[in-house]
Amino acid sequence: MTACKPIIIEDQIAKSISSMMSYPKLFQLFLKHINGSMVIKIVVSNIFEIGVDMEIPESVEEDLARKGGLDVIVGRLPSGEELRARSLVHRALSDTARLNILHLLSEQPMCVCLIKQVTSIPDSNLSYHLQKLKEAGLIEGVQEKNWIIYRATNSGCSQIDKCK
Repeated sequence: MTACKPIIIEDQIAKSISSMMSYPKLFQLFLKHINGSMVIKIVVSNIFEIGVDMEIPESVEEDLARKGGLDVIVGRLPSGEELRARSLVHRALSDTARLNILHLLSEQPMCVCLIKQVTSIPDSNLSYHLQKLKEAGLIEGVQEKNWIIYRATNSGCSQIDKCK
């Protein structure tokens, strides 16, 4: 194992860069010996406390090197905006009533009165569940005269692997 000793940079430059970021970051300076040479690496991280002595298992370090380093892996992670959108979908799908509605609408577009009849969900609760599914982009509602016809979107269909 190779030991890395992080040092928090507290100078004005780090504070200026941090203030330009959308959320606070921790700047660390890693000193490491590689092939007898001292290597200095500055890392920007969301992790606020790593510890004074951090040891990385050699197998992990080797895998990281083969994959281009931690920066490359971190660069492949979804953006905060994408994670928030995914979180909305997962929260919408975490309720059995909403899953039931989504499955129903993947079979056939319906008005609220039919959804209510099939699911037996009271009006106020049904409105709430439909709103959560719409916010997550899983269903859409289209006004037709006096009714709103709800249908599963492509995204909604792909979440449950079906649509007719």
